[in-house]
Amino acid sequence: MLRGAIVRYEIGPLTFDRAQTVNEFKVEVIVSVEFEDVHQGKILWKENEFRAWKSYQQDQGPTAEDDAFSAAVATLATDIVSRTVEGW
Repeated sequence: MLRGAIVRYEIGPLTFDRAQTVNEFKVEVIVSVEFEDVHQGKILWKENEFRAWKSYQQDQGPTAEDDAFSAAVATLATDIVSRTVEGW
């Protein structure tokens, strides 16, 4: 069984121009994930701060932050699947 929860969602500046105006933002998603063998009652792996991030620019439109969040979650999903099956 795979269990997970979003622990933190953060947005912060990533790059600045010469006038110290933010050019690019970073969306970071941190999750707690646990993979359990329910037949044996054994935790196969656990990560309290599994994280992924994506960047976006304000001028990319009103959905830029949401798009970056979705991309970060997709990266997390891929990384979690990889971590889960790497032992097989």
